[in-house]
Amino acid sequence: MKCQHLAELTADYLAGRLEETSRAALEAHLTECSSCRETMQRSREMWTELGALPEVQPSPALRARVEAMLEVYREELTRAATAQGWREELVAWLKPRRSWRLAFQLAMVVLAFAAGMTLGPVPRKPASDQRTLTQLRDDVSSLRHMITLTLLRQPSASDRLQGVSLSQYVNPQDQTVLAALVQALNSDPNVNVRVAAVGALSQFASDSIVKQGLLRALATDNSPLVQIELIDLMVKLRETESIPVLKKMTQNASFDETVRQQAERALQLI
Repeated sequence: MKCQHLAELTADYLAGRLEETSRAALEAHLTECSSCRETMQRSREMWTELGALPEVQPSPALRARVEAMLEVYREELTRAATAQGWREELVAWLKPRRSWRLAFQLAMVVLAFAAGMTLGPVPRKPASDQRTLTQLRDDVSSLRHMITLTLLRQPSASDRLQGVSLSQYVNPQDQTVLAALVQALNSDPNVNVRVAAVGALSQFASDSIVKQGLLRALATDNSPLVQIELIDLMVKLRETESIPVLKKMTQNASFDETVRQQAERALQLI
């Protein structure tokens, strides 16, 4: 076992749900690695403290803020009536799963979000209502950002696919998420994730980093499925910088025949 695996196993280990082989490997590693041992001890202390927290009944002030947050949700659902909202996708993703590790990570996000609601100023005058709603929208945007990045970093390809899907609801100026999508496109081992990343990045193609990531993937990806998606996108964008790569595709017999035909067609259309 290596140090980078510790974060993936911590929650299951502390919950007593880690299977025997992995548990033994983890404990053996903790015996040898003082840094990971200290990290595990801090995690155990935090886990114990969280479990000892008393159940708190929501105050009227907190209830008011929750109602305001729900109003923000309702507004967003109205604006997204023609498309599936990020909340529905998140619920659909969470419902069939029982991943303690990811649940622990998301719980930390929710705790931070709830703390901001509880400790933040409570609107007492009508004049502050709009400021409160604006703050709540910012909170929701931040929550989307963190959940999307968390999903994109998961070992499960299906989780990463959900992260790519949720990214369409993140602020288009969010460079951290865009960089994570570009990384997924250029290095994710799963073809389906890379194909989905092409679609997600297509709406941000005017961004210079995204554009270079798309061109790099066109030149290096060896999957016909990804290649065809990228070629179609180059045609849609009328991206002239893709022409040298497309020419190489048409001249290289090692490429799939369908890919070569698509590249030839693209050269005629760009």
